[in-house]
Amino acid sequence: MLGTLSRLDTVRAVHLMLDIFKKMVDRDMPVRLNVAGIGEEMDNLKAQAERLGIDGKVTFLGGVRDLTAYFKDVDILVNTPHCIGDHGAGVGNNILEAGLYDTPVVTYDMAGISEMVVNGETGYCIPFGDEEAFIAAVDTLVRQPLLREAMGKRLHAHVAALCSDDEIYRTTMAAYTM
Repeated sequence: MLGTLSRLDTVRAVHLMLDIFKKMVDRDMPVRLNVAGIGEEMDNLKAQAERLGIDGKVTFLGGVRDLTAYFKDVDILVNTPHCIGDHGAGVGNNILEAGLYDTPVVTYDMAGISEMVVNGETGYCIPFGDEEAFIAAVDTLVRQPLLREAMGKRLHAHVAALCSDDEIYRTTMAAYTM
């Protein structure tokens, strides 16, 4: 099971994920997609899924409060942000949350995401717009559950190390001495 977890707005660009997911389905990849979140794009995304003929493989969950239940059902977090200019978006909470639940991430490399998603180690960080590389990364993780599990555990360790109280204190103090 693939999952997205974000606001449903144009910057988070879940519509791009639906286009990619359609190609996965057309290639008979054994995937389904859970879309978690609320926002002004919800109706457009549902219409897009129907128009693409993938609505039977995409579930729109709405807002999710129970992340434990959500990540119990999601094997890979997929993330297709599209940030042009400064939208205040950096590494999304969704990536940190995936790490806490040992879930590897396949994402476009935007706004510092590669600091958390180390390509080939904690998931895959794909150049923006490279749909073929995105699909190949998902396919690799779908077909190699041991690799998927190992990447999820490495992401967990990476998030825990970079977001610990000690590390936050160290980087905050370093910023004041610049």
